[in-house]
Amino acid sequence: MVKLTILSLAIFYLIKSGAIEFQKIKLMFKNPWSLIGLFFLTMATLISIFRWKTLLFALDFRLNLPIIAKLTFIGFAYNLLIPGSVSGDLMKAYYLARNEDRKLLVVSTIILDRVIGILSLFSFFILSITYIAFNNTELFITGTQLFNVKDENIKILIIILLLIIMLFIFLWALKNNYLTRIKIYIPFKSSLYKVANSITLYRNKWKAISTAYFISIVGQIPLILSFFFFGKAIHEESFHLIHYFLLVPISMMLTAIPISPGGLGTGELFTFKLFQVFGSTNGANVMILFHIGTIIFGLIGLIVILFGIPKESDDKSYN
Repeated sequence: MVKLTILSLAIFYLIKSGAIEFQKIKLMFKNPWSLIGLFFLTMATLISIFRWKTLLFALDFRLNLPIIAKLTFIGFAYNLLIPGSVSGDLMKAYYLARNEDRKLLVVSTIILDRVIGILSLFSFFILSITYIAFNNTELFITGTQLFNVKDENIKILIIILLLIIMLFIFLWALKNNYLTRIKIYIPFKSSLYKVANSITLYRNKWKAISTAYFISIVGQIPLILSFFFFGKAIHEESFHLIHYFLLVPISMMLTAIPISPGGLGTGELFTFKLFQVFGSTNGANVMILFHIGTIIFGLIGLIVILFGIPKESDDKSYN
């Protein structure tokens, strides 16, 4: 209920402030650049399936690729059906493993998949800001105003670094059972401990983790390009490609925070504010096209659910 309220407030603010322009969005649908953007978004999603496959195989989940693809689209579907950004991940675990122990293993692969995805986005952010700082400092200038973007990016960088450090400290505390000694209420503390313990199974599987990270790096390129072409569809002329390589990773990392269902509303708000720093008012409109793409993937997932997908004990491809 809280997340739905946040979603409603975010959309109300975006419409009232003029950040969402329905006339522009209507024109975007008619622009062929939108189809090219959706093509690259689809490519990024398919590459992410290979990333998850690598992590699943490392823990001896020998699924065939079509099954993993079906589970991925089912995740998109449940993100639409059930409020909360982790709903799809939980349902993927439900479909993939029937007994509790194997469910925790699946959840560990999903969490690590998310972490690797965020780290690869973070890598592009670092590379982009380094490139701009040393080669194209004039890109920080928008119109007649010079934004102190370097200072802003340093602040964002520090915040993201702190979040990543906090994540690893939290997982370390779970693994070493320190949270059980703290006399405070933490929801699902025992389950979190089991998941953290499952993640440690990857400590000797650096080849799989490195491969997944490389696949993720490759997959982020078409994701960023999809935003670039969405921007062209809306006639965003003030941005260069390097702007998208800088801003899309930040936007996607912020959108991944489970504030609203599937990042709807909040994703548009974050992207609008980020683009605004560089003199563009099209951030929310571009993010809407991205979310339309995920809704299409969710509809594909609904078709998969309707036709059914075999559970672990019913299909030999899971063995």
